[in-house]
Amino acid sequence: MPDQPQPRCLRDLAGECGVARRQREAVTVDPPAPFPMQPRKSPLIAAFQERHPAIVIDVRRIPSRQMAQEVLLRSVDIGVLTFNPPERELQSVVIGIDELVLLVRPDHPLAGRSQVTMEEMGEQTVIAHNDPSPTRDRVLRMYEQRHAPLNIKLALPSLDGIKRAVEMGLGVALLPRRCALGEITRGDLVEVQVPELRSPRQVRIVHRRDTGLSHAARAFMDVAKQFGGEDATPAPVPKTRKPRVSKTPGI
Repeated sequence: MPDQPQPRCLRDLAGECGVARRQREAVTVDPPAPFPMQPRKSPLIAAFQERHPAIVIDVRRIPSRQMAQEVLLRSVDIGVLTFNPPERELQSVVIGIDELVLLVRPDHPLAGRSQVTMEEMGEQTVIAHNDPSPTRDRVLRMYEQRHAPLNIKLALPSLDGIKRAVEMGLGVALLPRRCALGEITRGDLVEVQVPELRSPRQVRIVHRRDTGLSHAARAFMDVAKQFGGEDATPAPVPKTRKPRVSKTPGI
């Protein structure tokens, strides 16, 4: 019986006709993952697999503060972040735009509103992410500056857990819209705008500037740029090397 064709791994593809030498995580994402890179619901990954079905994509999540080092050390080929990394050895490509929205159950009193104020959101039982982040700090600082209450009663470690808690009626949550597109589309959750807290940001693919990318990684970048459309533009080379902290979205 002839040998069956072997899957190719994005991280270790030896060439156009090569096979995977070992199964390694190839793409890292900033947890919670921006919607384009969530493995179970990612249109970007789906588009790549449709064009390159023989290539295996391994996705793992690491803190954003470690992302640049992982990419530079070639532990992974590609990272996904919501900020432009300061390392000059890295190149980032914008593949989409995201913003924060308030997620509520369809039967919640705010579900019929197109937008609410910060004060109205703060009066609700709020479910937050328990990982410190600049986004969380900014939201808390804005409430402090307005001397307005923010009723955080539950903090959870995962994005999916927060969404499930909202669906169960345990509270409301301020999260990136892309992370909840599936629930919003199905009608499981309703999005409500909080104009003061929108915080639009760019979702970026990050890779090394050198020529060491594998064939598979280059193919992935090509699909990512097409997926991003007009937003898929290279970022300028950063002029500083200031340290960055975790960019976990949501509060």
